[in-house]
Amino acid sequence: MELDYTGGPGDSPVYVGFALPGAATSDAVWKIMKLVYSGSNVTRLLWAEGSVQFVNIWDNRAGLNYS
Repeated sequence: MELDYTGGPGDSPVYVGFALPGAATSDAVWKIMKLVYSGSNVTRLLWAEGSVQFVNIWDNRAGLNYS
């Protein structure tokens, strides 16, 4: 699992990535979720490219589309 706090309120994560242990962050084996905040509260959970499949690249998380 990977967490990215860039742009989150306080010490809150914005992106959460899931893959099998040992997966490279450059491999297309990640399921990536983006957390949307209102103040310090999470109001929505969005998935990279609208998919809950393990098909995305963690290193590309900021440039992916979320729905």
